[in-house]
Amino acid sequence: MGKPLRFGLKNPSEVNELSVLLHFSPFLYARIFEQAPFALLTVTGDGRLLKANRQAIALLDSLAEPSLLKNRRLLQKLADGQTFNRLNISVFQSGRRREFRVEGSPIRSLFRSMFLLSVEDTTAANRYLRKLSYRASRDSLTGLLNRGAFLEQLDFSIARAEKQGGTLTVLYIDINDFKRINSAYGHEAGDAVLSGIARIIARIVGRRGTVGRLGGDELAVFMYPVPSYSAISEIVLQLANTIRAVDIPYKEHLIRVEASYGATLYSEYGETAAAILSRADKAMYRMKGGLSFD
Repeated sequence: MGKPLRFGLKNPSEVNELSVLLHFSPFLYARIFEQAPFALLTVTGDGRLLKANRQAIALLDSLAEPSLLKNRRLLQKLADGQTFNRLNISVFQSGRRREFRVEGSPIRSLFRSMFLLSVEDTTAANRYLRKLSYRASRDSLTGLLNRGAFLEQLDFSIARAEKQGGTLTVLYIDINDFKRINSAYGHEAGDAVLSGIARIIARIVGRRGTVGRLGGDELAVFMYPVPSYSAISEIVLQLANTIRAVDIPYKEHLIRVEASYGATLYSEYGETAAAILSRADKAMYRMKGGLSFD
């Protein structure tokens, strides 16, 4: 083998430049193709593999079958015959999800449709980004959505309700006498109470709604769609009875807790998540210790 060429590809997005080089210097193209530090493939317009460099061979060998080249979205891009960038596709293998970013550039040929593809395995990077995103959206104490993430998801559901119809409700929950708990047992006890109540709410609401911690001892739930006021009342009654019957353990203590609830329905077109949440908060304060609808 000769010495590595000084001219070469450093980024998968440069695949278009390499496909152009093929027409001016096939020898230089072949050398760069083999020495590229990422996976390069040449394929036909229907996804059949023609050639792969060492990086691509290693990548394809890690798959039980060439399922990457059978991806429907990739085949559609090849059929279109146009350059494409940042095509993100997933391949499922033995219950595991592999993720790839593909860049493609057509190769002019008199005989058949051909493409030069660069393929980057983004599985680990995407997993890391999702982990960071999850942490950024979560309350560190309870594991529930934090205020910002909760309001963002509520705004998204409001937009769906405006477009598709259906009833959206917001439930505001406040732990009664939380300051007294902190004063009597300490802030660690307050944290134990918040975590315990959060687990109860998340378990009871389940997939019927989204739960978040707004700050302090204030929690919230939104549900979309919900059938009626009675369905909301049933959930609140289940929450109240469960919370009232549970003693939260903290060291040698068992702490009895109750909460207040306020509920409101989305009713005004264009109303923001913050405005709906404020109405539910006011409904809760009108009937501290019980349930109030706005």
